[in-house]
Amino acid sequence: MRLLSLPTLQRLSGGNDMSQFDGITKYIPQLESGEPFATIIREETRPGVISPPVIEYTPLAKEIINAFYAITESREDYSIDNLLAFYERSPFAETVITKVNVSELDEKSVLSLIAAVLHMERWDNGTLHTFYTSGKLLECLKRLSTL
Repeated sequence: MRLLSLPTLQRLSGGNDMSQFDGITKYIPQLESGEPFATIIREETRPGVISPPVIEYTPLAKEIINAFYAITESREDYSIDNLLAFYERSPFAETVITKVNVSELDEKSVLSLIAAVLHMERWDNGTLHTFYTSGKLLECLKRLSTL
């Protein structure tokens, strides 16, 4: 009996059963189960004086971020620069990130929203955490799993 390779099977069956987003959507069950995503650290610098909180992301969050960047490196039209430019031209760019109706977005729009959140995180520590706690990150991953 001769075994066929996955690419051969996919070619013969007329399609590719693996989604281009499997690398990031595989984290949906962990997000749904409430696995820790971040730790908020508050430090008391002097008695009674607390510094602004710092968010430390868990390995799960870092894996999701890395999986997203792997997607952005897989295709030219998904590059960070292209996604951010697309986001800025999109009608939902003027909407608060936690209020965007993800169910109406196509794949490039969903990816551009995630890119914008990660970009904002650079200047506003906690943007990604807010996106996660609002449920929008999970909505984005679920939307990508259907596209």
